[in-house]
Amino acid sequence: MQIDSIRVMRTIAAAFPEITTIGGWRPTGDVAQDHPDGRAVDIMIPDSASAQGKALGDKIALYLQQNKVALNVEYLIWQQRYWDGTGHWSLMEDRHGYTAHHFDHVHVTTVGGGMPTADTHYRPVPGATTTTGPCPTEVGDQTELAPGSIPPQYTNAVSAAGSLCPEVSPVLVAGIVQQESGFNENAVSKGDGVNQGGAEGLSQFMPDTWKAFGTDSGLDRAGNAEPPNAADPFNPYDAIASEGHYLCHIADYLRPHHDSGAVTGAVTDLIIAAYNGGEGAVVTYGGIPPFGQTQAYVPAVREHMDHFAARYP
Repeated sequence: MQIDSIRVMRTIAAAFPEITTIGGWRPTGDVAQDHPDGRAVDIMIPDSASAQGKALGDKIALYLQQNKVALNVEYLIWQQRYWDGTGHWSLMEDRHGYTAHHFDHVHVTTVGGGMPTADTHYRPVPGATTTTGPCPTEVGDQTELAPGSIPPQYTNAVSAAGSLCPEVSPVLVAGIVQQESGFNENAVSKGDGVNQGGAEGLSQFMPDTWKAFGTDSGLDRAGNAEPPNAADPFNPYDAIASEGHYLCHIADYLRPHHDSGAVTGAVTDLIIAAYNGGEGAVVTYGGIPPFGQTQAYVPAVREHMDHFAARYP
């Protein structure tokens, strides 16, 4: 099962305790490849032929529609109707069967999100407006920022940068900013005998890396909207957006090496190490490189992440 479908299963199980059976992966697909690809979930509705069963299925379908973005829902099928994720329900063709018509289960197909790892976290679902609450975050989940933990003017920017790909969270983005500059947008690094210095701004990009990954946030240095222009490493909003994109690039670069077993270790630790020592070095050494600075950098960022992480009872 892929990350998004697992998250749907966990969320529905927590939000709707009446549901006791949820199907997912199977080796063959009846019509589409969603189940074999690990992107599909079948939420079995108890006593589905009754008025109560139909009402429960309707409530779950509405919940999934309302949380489409948060759960990366691509489409739904329920009661011989298809919802494509953008408009109204449409009637499906005759498939000659109660289950085939999805009268006894709500089918959900998700975008996917890639395969989970030992380091994967599942953040809570925001914005549900039904009377049933969303899935709570697990104790120790470090994907969400604690209120007031970073300068408030950067909360939205950090949250956005930490939502660009599954491997990168707002807490990771904030932890790296804290380690790199302490949220000092004017920081410029000096040479220390190991590094040449010259890293710039909140996220401490070297000029060559900035040329490749600098991203215009659409905001000026004060956080006000501005017309598109050249990305500026000393603009904190550009720096945060660029850091998010660069971290996702690192995650994409490392993923096949980690999946093959050529690189080992917690994915988050590997991404942190690559931000400091380079993704090529992580691959070369098969994990966190044996550089003194990088070896110290990873636990330092992790400590900041722990400080910034939201806590749930």
